Amino acid sequence: MNRKLIHSAFSLVLLAGMSTCQSRTDGAEDLSSYVNPFIGTSVKADTEQSFNSMGKTFPGAATPFGMTQVSPNTITGGDYGSGYGYQHKTIEGFAFTQMSGVGWYGDLGNFLVMPTTGELQVIAGKESDPEKKGYRSEYDKASEAASAGYYTARLTKYDILTEATASPHGGALRFTYLPATCRASRSIWQDVLAEPLPRSTWKWSMTTRSAAG
Repeated sequence: MNRKLIHSAFSLVLLAGMSTCQSRTDGAEDLSSYVNPFIGTSVKADTEQSFNSMGKTFPGAATPFGMTQVSPNTITGGDYGSGYGYQHKTIEGFAFTQMSGVGWYGDLGNFLVMPTTGELQVIAGKESDPEKKGYRSEYDKASEAASAGYYTARLTKYDILTEATASPHGGALRFTYLPATCRASRSIWQDVLAEPLPRSTWKWSMTTRSAAG
């Protein structure tokens, strides 16, 4: 008799647990909305954005165990293996491969893509350059946003809205030339040997241009 009671009680508990799990699955919220891709992206320890914490991470788009990591590059070379720093004010391009949380300078190379307008520039330039030479662009920090699998920011030098997303085996970039630049000469600059380390002896670039119109 006791065994029957115990078995019945165990069955009720098991069914209740299964019912609870089922109800959570049906009404489950999107937990990816809690993801903050900017965690770990700071390049300074004494920053107001304490959540960043110098983790050498990137805020761009990726999927679990995916082959690509589509993200902006704010810096190349030095102790910035992820290619991005939250406090940096310029973007030099977007790449499809990034290293996250690395404890060294980084290695290998990536495929850098940068949309531009106007006169063609063939060097990235430096953020510290007061004349802002090169294709590097300042960006509107207020427009920068990132969520799981998505990144966006507006390049103020060219007035171009950039968006990035990723799939398990690829990635996509969308560049929207805003009305102020629609009549300008437009380019997409591609550097196929943009290395985390400044030791490259040669670079090859390909540029796609469209006429004003």
